[in-house]
Amino acid sequence: MDIHKPRPWHGWREFAKEYAIIVLGVLTALAGEQLVEHIHEGRLAAEARENVRQEMVETFVQFDKRKSVQACITARLDEIQALLRSAGTPGYRPPSWIGRPQLWNTLTDRWEAAAQAGRASLFDPDEQARYSQVYTSLKNAAAAEGREQQAWAQLRALQDEPSPSPTLVATLKLALQQ
Repeated sequence: MDIHKPRPWHGWREFAKEYAIIVLGVLTALAGEQLVEHIHEGRLAAEARENVRQEMVETFVQFDKRKSVQACITARLDEIQALLRSAGTPGYRPPSWIGRPQLWNTLTDRWEAAAQAGRASLFDPDEQARYSQVYTSLKNAAAAEGREQQAWAQLRALQDEPSPSPTLVATLKLALQQ
């Protein structure tokens, strides 16, 4: 391999030429790095977007399942209301089972992971806002489900209670409204 010794510049023109070559090389390297980074961030955003969308699909499937059993839940609540009305009457028979609706998973882990990893920030602002609204609604739905489960837990106090007190009946009527 033949290595040449650097030669001294002979005038401003040669200096400008060398300077331009160096600057152009550095700018080209920086632009290439930015392009690679942009492509990488695009892949990360696409991966996060797909994960979040899949999570939303799975969650909405859970909502559809809940919707499909809502008529049964409403019918059971009507039965419990009839039991509360008949409490304290001579023909009252305590229920041996009250039950409760199934717990449904409201999935938010993938969105939270994308947000914490900074991948959600790669989405455009409108997309971020839409996902944020959906996930806020999902968190509200999960909180409502938690309150619903607490109300059903109160209603189970009626199980095997041969003569519920008026106070218990009033408390259970409030739980029934929840």
